[in-house]
Amino acid sequence: MTIYLDVVFFENIVMNFLIIIATAIISKSKINATKILLASSIGGIFSILTYIIKLTNFENVILKILISILIVDISFNPKKIKYLVRNLILFYLVSLTFGGTAFMLLYFVNPKNIISKDGVFIGTYPLRITLIGAILGLVLIRFSCQNYKRQNK
Repeated sequence: MTIYLDVVFFENIVMNFLIIIATAIISKSKINATKILLASSIGGIFSILTYIIKLTNFENVILKILISILIVDISFNPKKIKYLVRNLILFYLVSLTFGGTAFMLLYFVNPKNIISKDGVFIGTYPLRITLIGAILGLVLIRFSCQNYKRQNK
């Protein structure tokens, strides 16, 4: 299977951008489009590096955590560590929700040309499925947050 690194890079920038935007909406943080694009690009570069550089699972996890911290720090420029941690947790929550929703949609669509390589799913899955997953994930998070606030008044 041929992997086009420019497509991987672009798709990761788009998804990182959407995840950061959703994190900002949920946290009610002010954002700057240039900073978000820079942070998304760092995530895109990292995604390409995972294809080029062979890392152990431990190195991969540590590097992913560090890249996530860098992405959140660049995007939100928190003044205190507690805001960095809060936005980092929300960033992970949004990422997991978007990813889970997209995989649920992929399960129903059942494309035949997706393979798993070193724990990463690759193939020509439709970008529209990923974007729909992101939108549904954001709706799910918003609904959950509103429901939680209503119950805890």
